[in-house]
Amino acid sequence: MISSSEGPNDCHAQVPSNQPETRWEKYECNPVLGGDLGTCFDMSVLATQGLYRMWFSWRPKHGIGYAVSSDGLDWHATGEVVLGPDEDCAAENLEVTRPYVLDEDGSYTMWYAGHSASRVVICRATSSDGLKWDRQGPVFEPYALWEKSSVMCPSVFRATDGTYHMWYSGGERYEPDAIGYAVSADGTNWTRVQDLPVLRPDPNSTWERDRVAGAHVFRHEGFFYAAYIGFANGYEDSSIGIARSLDGVSWQRHSGNPVLTRGRPGDFDSINVYKPFVIVEDDLWRMWFNASSPSTVGDSDPSNRIEQIGHAACRFAFVPINADSTR
Repeated sequence: MISSSEGPNDCHAQVPSNQPETRWEKYECNPVLGGDLGTCFDMSVLATQGLYRMWFSWRPKHGIGYAVSSDGLDWHATGEVVLGPDEDCAAENLEVTRPYVLDEDGSYTMWYAGHSASRVVICRATSSDGLKWDRQGPVFEPYALWEKSSVMCPSVFRATDGTYHMWYSGGERYEPDAIGYAVSADGTNWTRVQDLPVLRPDPNSTWERDRVAGAHVFRHEGFFYAAYIGFANGYEDSSIGIARSLDGVSWQRHSGNPVLTRGRPGDFDSINVYKPFVIVEDDLWRMWFNASSPSTVGDSDPSNRIEQIGHAACRFAFVPINADSTR
């Protein structure tokens, strides 16, 4: 394992106010993953038996990396990817990214994006330890018109009846356009709930009028919650918002969106904030997210950006708005 945090040793764990609120506090020593590792983005986190485990997209390695932490803040990554491109599979021979890992009674299932030169599909793999993975290949490919050539960013929930529910992003290869929803009896054969997205950009919004993508959907107190990215200007001006749903199809946005926005010049998140992943611990909501900043100070050209992973926390209270304006 190698340490991936460059923050000072005197950083303190975040302890937001005991009162429910809507203001998220970014960790003072962000980023928590990145530095010498290079661009790290779009992660999946599990918290089990007092240990946090993260699978993350690792751009310099063109694959999926793995890191562990005792507190979710101080991460230690392996030196190599745990899943890389598959030269023998045309659907994922260029790069694999954007994992979602589900703990299924001690074994692990990963859904992830497989990239080829022409499109992006969702693939599946299984593991007994989260490190060595057996691939099953593509299990979900672009089909609906709105999905264009790419489906990615899977977020999977398994219900008590065994049914798998997946929310995914579709559309453009660089940053998708909207969020769809599919179900499966086995996690391999998927059926779209509808041919249109279930969460689309809001043209009347100042922060998500262009596209929405990268949702992490999780169950909490009777609702599905989605933490997702909203873009106001093509691939730029991104922020993070939260919505909730009773059925996974009709979504109601939080009235205080966006809950997380980019930082100040010089911060690790000075250009954009992206893909969130949320774990609720008692009444504390913890969010890991990736963000971009210039690789060279003052140079914000997209080709010269680095993405790293940060952390924010909040004793979050969802405040609904009119449900008729959510889709």
